[in-house]
Amino acid sequence: MAPRSGCLSLLSGRLRDQWHGMSRTGTVARLFNLDDEPLLTMHPADLRQRDLHGGDLVTVRNARGSIVVRVAADDGLPRGSAWLPMHWGSRYMNSAGVNALTTPARDPFSQQPELKHAAVAVDKADLPWQLVVLRLADGGETDTPGLLEAGRRLLGDFDFATVGLYGRRRPLVILRAAHRQPLPDDRLREIDRLFGLADDAAAIVYADRQRQVSKRAIAPDGRLIGVRLAGETLAQSWLKEVMADDSLDAELVRWAVAPIGRRPGKLPQRSPVVCRCADVTAAEITADLASGASLAALQERRGCGTFCGSCLPELRQMVAAHASETPGAKAA
Repeated sequence: MAPRSGCLSLLSGRLRDQWHGMSRTGTVARLFNLDDEPLLTMHPADLRQRDLHGGDLVTVRNARGSIVVRVAADDGLPRGSAWLPMHWGSRYMNSAGVNALTTPARDPFSQQPELKHAAVAVDKADLPWQLVVLRLADGGETDTPGLLEAGRRLLGDFDFATVGLYGRRRPLVILRAAHRQPLPDDRLREIDRLFGLADDAAAIVYADRQRQVSKRAIAPDGRLIGVRLAGETLAQSWLKEVMADDSLDAELVRWAVAPIGRRPGKLPQRSPVVCRCADVTAAEITADLASGASLAALQERRGCGTFCGSCLPELRQMVAAHASETPGAKAA
């Protein structure tokens, strides 16, 4: 099929919190908190030209290969360009990622491969049925490596699939998938078993056969440890946050199978994490500043800004903003 609106120049590179093929960084859950799946970013005008919206699944293709990824808007990109991180490959998605699309050209002297530019067509993928599994790793049979391996065994079963991590205190494994048609019930039960979601006594279940929607949440003793959403996945964004923070009250667990894309009104909004290396939130930093802490005190008390240093500009801005708003406060 010919591209609807011409080709784009595909760029690739590394993310701040990941390294190469994620053989090491890919085992640390909090390093996925900024980017927890591969996203193809494009200028908003290029999205509109192709009748695309952020969150859509798209097929990215050229003469060398084809992959399916989710798309997001980025007005910092020039029109006519698209960007896809280099890190995700066949261990984390059901394709080779950007390597399936890059040109084999090399510099004649250094032999450096041309990884930065490839012409691609981008079109919306027709994959109406979606699946999301979120499972907290709790050791034993449901430890992080075992859950990741369970997800990897399923990648080839779908037209689109990724598996990765998310989390703070405890790792959360996330499988996202999409397919041209729904999976039968026996395959869903098999996926539930793989992820330790088969306990009927602790399950909250919702099924709508007419709409081909099936959902299952596992909450032993009122604590949500796993969710499988099939056919409708609106709740995945807020569910991953409350599961990572362990902040969902037992009385609200039933909302895990509700078709809502925002947190229930009773739930407080999650404070963004400023320092991912030390897992320090904006709320914690603001509270320390209010008690009179300086940047040096923050670094000593919380460890933020003392690892990779990528959060230091934001830390300095927060300290300076607090000093400007608070008479007598120190800006350093």
